[in-house]
Amino acid sequence: MTVYSVNVMDMTKDDILSSFMIAPVIKSRQLVDVEKGRVDGTAVVLDCPEERALAIIACIRMKYGKNEFRCYSGKKRV
Repeated sequence: MTVYSVNVMDMTKDDILSSFMIAPVIKSRQLVDVEKGRVDGTAVVLDCPEERALAIIACIRMKYGKNEFRCYSGKKRV
């Protein structure tokens, strides 16, 4: 099972996206250190099926590039 996550600092860039798409699927609020050594290298795990996580990431990618709003599959940026 692949773990998908979204960078916590990047979520502050878009309140609507964060509030309505991401917040409902981060109930456990589990944090992971995906970019060690970086102050902004922490991400929150998406607690949803893989299909939904990929759909959320696809919606994010419609507006933001990989370096603007970081999403991860495991520790790999997607």
